[in-house]
Amino acid sequence: MTKPLAYLAPTLAISIACLVAINGCSRDTQPTETIATMAELPENIRASVVASPELKLGFAVYSRNCVGCHGIKGDGVGPAAVRLIIKPRNFTTGEFKFRSTPNGQLPLDEDLNRTIRQGLKGSSMPSFQFMPERERNAVIAFIKQYSPKWTDKTQKRERVILPSSAPDNLLTEERVWRGRFAYIGMGCHNCHGMTGRGDGPSAFALEDDWGNPVRPYNYHRGAPKGGSTPLDIYRTFRTGVTPMPNYQSSTLGLVTRDLKPTVFNLLVPQEQKLIEPYVDSLATMDEVMQWQEKSPERYEAYSDDRAWDLVAYTLWLREQSKPVGERSAAIWPHHPGADSSPSTDTPPSTGN
Repeated sequence: MTKPLAYLAPTLAISIACLVAINGCSRDTQPTETIATMAELPENIRASVVASPELKLGFAVYSRNCVGCHGIKGDGVGPAAVRLIIKPRNFTTGEFKFRSTPNGQLPLDEDLNRTIRQGLKGSSMPSFQFMPERERNAVIAFIKQYSPKWTDKTQKRERVILPSSAPDNLLTEERVWRGRFAYIGMGCHNCHGMTGRGDGPSAFALEDDWGNPVRPYNYHRGAPKGGSTPLDIYRTFRTGVTPMPNYQSSTLGLVTRDLKPTVFNLLVPQEQKLIEPYVDSLATMDEVMQWQEKSPERYEAYSDDRAWDLVAYTLWLREQSKPVGERSAAIWPHHPGADSSPSTDTPPSTGN
């Protein structure tokens, strides 16, 4: 029996999106409307598009590449959305996960550009790296038409200051094991689990901004959606990704050796012995509080160091899931089974 067109529409939309992701938009011809037409746009947005050549181009790009998932109304309920586990972004709320701004603020244009260019690994959002820059900028301008937040003068976009490069000593045992200590001390294990597999006690109760169930990231499985480089991961920790909060100095500065009794209570003796020398090199809470009051630069540097410790540890977890021959073994703590490192496949803890 022939399947009705309505049944095939979501599959068709996904297929078109996949083809466009592979081929990109032509550099020689302006994109043309494919899935939707301008007449279907909300009236106020249509009026803006008609009056602006840039928005006309942006709509053409959106219609050809985005409408199948994000919808003609920008509400994330395009014809393909019903088949997607990770739901498409609803542009009408002006809320975005991947930013260089704190949680709750609008992203920078460069953040939107990066998401379009790189895509979001582990989701249905593909990479449009071959799309011309002019078209990416135009579709960003068009997407902004869906939410009044972009023209609200009270809305802030404060860039979180990010470093230009990772520290030279990032890929060291000291960083990794201090990161393990920070990971538990800051409570990351409650969502991501003691071994970083996204199976913590709070993992199944988390929701996104729209009430959809969302699972914590499994650090052993591929690259994070916000990017896989050390700087990408650092940015995610510093800016937050709903429901994960942003970790600023006020939080990171609390990772001191005073947390040792709390953290070590969750670790088996083998792991306590392994990380203790690195933990003992941390400052005390009294020292950190004095720096916060009398030496803000030193306080910020200490907090920043703890952020990089977390980056090192989570990167190491990803290495541990690779086949032994593909790991960067020369610059990481020994792989599971070696004398100096517990296995992450058998949790070295009493938690969970």
